[in-house]
Amino acid sequence: MQPPKIHFYDTLLEVHYRTYNIYYNGYCYNHDQQDKNGQSIAFSFTTNDIIIVEVDIQKKYVKWTKQSTNQSFTLSIDTSKDLYPCLHLFGRSKVEILNQVFK
Repeated sequence: MQPPKIHFYDTLLEVHYRTYNIYYNGYCYNHDQQDKNGQSIAFSFTTNDIIIVEVDIQKKYVKWTKQSTNQSFTLSIDTSKDLYPCLHLFGRSKVEILNQVFK
């Protein structure tokens, strides 16, 4: 007997309800701050923009910064549950993951 298969789509649906996201159009989606969920409160970005994502587990926040304008948006995070870092990419995109941001 084989163990049940875990489908990637099912995992995405489960993770979707425990994520912190901003989209290119400035909309914010998150699972635990309903007053900010689905709202156009972040900054917008487009092709060739560089977005820095800073996650600080100790200080309990995630922060997005648009490098060209220094616009930023911050959400507090719930560190009592598993966190799943995700990127939603469209078209040709580049990603660089750093363990530490140098200021």
